Amino acid sequence: MSARLKRYINKIEGGEPLNYSKFLGVLAKEGVSSALVREKTKISRQGRSALYRVDYIDDSFLASIKSRVVTKDMSRAEAALNNKSHAVRVNGSYILRRVGLAHPEVVIIDFKGAFFPPTNNRKALVIENRQNFLSIELTAVFLKEHCQINITDEWDLLFGAGEEISNHLHERYLSSYSNICMLLDLDIGGLRLAKTLAAHTPAAEHSFILPQDINLRLAAVVDKASQKVIEQAFQIGQATPFLARAARSIIEHKKTLEQESYIA
Repeated sequence: MSARLKRYINKIEGGEPLNYSKFLGVLAKEGVSSALVREKTKISRQGRSALYRVDYIDDSFLASIKSRVVTKDMSRAEAALNNKSHAVRVNGSYILRRVGLAHPEVVIIDFKGAFFPPTNNRKALVIENRQNFLSIELTAVFLKEHCQINITDEWDLLFGAGEEISNHLHERYLSSYSNICMLLDLDIGGLRLAKTLAAHTPAAEHSFILPQDINLRLAAVVDKASQKVIEQAFQIGQATPFLARAARSIIEHKKTLEQESYIA
């Protein structure tokens, strides 16, 4: 919305014709009534077209609508003065990290991707589900007994809720690792997240963790996946080799599985 409003403001200031009805519509969505806009402007139609030139606009009114424009250089705090902070990216991020099974620490990442504290480990395990990350002892037992992965202090365990872990600001930090394992939901969301993480860390080795008894676990699931899910799994598996087995599991069983079931 801000980009469209800015284009109209530029046309007004440059004396260029514009679609006045659409301009009114943009301002209406910003909470500015059409009656007020007509009161504060004078326009002239350009021939028989739908375009009008704004011959006059009240200076204070122009300043007020300019204040509604959010620019890429604006901070969230500045945008918040007009309740527009949601339109501006946060100028930093963070990742919750466990070294082995230790208490989580916070890795702070600035708007350029610089991070602190660094890590000495080269193996990372991304855990998507909050409960799996919080119940880390149960998760570690599952990994050891069903996936032959023994979590030691040589591992960094990263909390990757939803798609937050794939934030572009995290690329530099995630590139610290040469081996990135992913404990994610076995569904389209999980496959997509894994694919995105791999794309952001091309130099690393990637693996999508599945338990040895995944077939038995999927067989116990009642609900069937839709045809759309099956088709999407096939496409992702074809395009991303390290996800082929996970995709094939969804396709063959026509089912998906939430990772929280691993600690049930």
